[in-house]
Amino acid sequence: MSFTKLAAEIWRGFVTDGVAGSGVHKPIKADIRTWGTEVEAAAGSGYASFMGMPATGTVTDDKHKALLMLPADGTWITATLDAPANLRDNFQVELFNPPYSAAGVANVRRHRIISQFETFYLAPGHSARFLKTGGAVIRIDKPSKWLKSGIVMYCDQAASQTYFDGMVAGAGGAKKTMGACLAVLLADIDTKGDNPQIVVTGTFTENVRLNGGYESSGYVKIGAPAVNLLNWYNGAQPYCLMVANGATAILQNVNFNRNALANIIFLQAHQKAVVDIGDPGQGLGQSIVFAGAGATGSCLSTDGAGSTININQGIEFGAGSYGTMIFISGASSLNWTGSTLVKHSGAVTCGTYLQMIGSGANASLAGGIDFASAGTVQPGCTKFVLALCASLSLSGNVLPGNIAGNASSGAEYV
Repeated sequence: MSFTKLAAEIWRGFVTDGVAGSGVHKPIKADIRTWGTEVEAAAGSGYASFMGMPATGTVTDDKHKALLMLPADGTWITATLDAPANLRDNFQVELFNPPYSAAGVANVRRHRIISQFETFYLAPGHSARFLKTGGAVIRIDKPSKWLKSGIVMYCDQAASQTYFDGMVAGAGGAKKTMGACLAVLLADIDTKGDNPQIVVTGTFTENVRLNGGYESSGYVKIGAPAVNLLNWYNGAQPYCLMVANGATAILQNVNFNRNALANIIFLQAHQKAVVDIGDPGQGLGQSIVFAGAGATGSCLSTDGAGSTININQGIEFGAGSYGTMIFISGASSLNWTGSTLVKHSGAVTCGTYLQMIGSGANASLAGGIDFASAGTVQPGCTKFVLALCASLSLSGNVLPGNIAGNASSGAEYV
């Protein structure tokens, strides 16, 4: 079971816990009555004892009819139900992960529970009840998602275990892959319409597909806390990140790289998805770096109706070959914020800088984009190719390339 408020919060010393200057806190009688009712209900539910489980360990037969309180102080543990043969018939136990610590600080740790038939994570404010019946230990409550806004998950190449909960930064608590973080967001957490963030550090070789359906969140933000802390190589598939089926992603401080595959698409928006390069609220600094997509590859691409790519911050194209820097398909859009800086580092070879094909393919570049002050592309690059009623608004910008752009089959540019 869960308590509406813990005793430490109800009978805290000060109005703001731990802050003497906030004044002495007078317990609210309604809170006391609610707490007392919940304690009486727990006591009457057959609990023989209440005890803490402060460290990783085994839930043994001596915990029969116990309510086990898991840590809420930032410590993370694994609780393992003992083998059925070691537990009495009708053995019962309930594990509870409190929503707050004794000091009234919100708990964010999802403790790992291992039972006979499953391994799962118990979120703050949630409990898990077990019963031994017919020689098996089964969970007898209904699992539910953690209702939590403002979720920040951490992914670190150096994580020492794959099964960490991902709720704290560093090797001792982060998830080991970005895909594992997204799996948690989809299966275990209801973000209440808020925007979850995945903070990533290290070098990863991974294909990630972000689908719509993350509890109606506005977007999922993926990236490192600072530049050059995240190097992302594609895995077996020819892409790093595919944002699909109505999902929205913001990418911040990512260096994209190609592995041994000859050609890839670093970032792809598919079927009404939205990809933001850089957080619109974080200024115009350098954000995303691409390094050689291959002679027929591309950095940014839409391949489904209604998809959108927004470039909100500076980007860098590193030395190497590119078939097309940016490709926009029919009924999809590119929006490029003005006054951003585009770097071309080293020998950058590109066939076509911007290619747009299909009715409804639309690109709008705001004025003042700096394509020229930080390197350029090698000769042989066509500025743009438009076809099949695509439209391009340059707003006075001049795309890189020494071959003039061209439009055909009803396409137009201004």
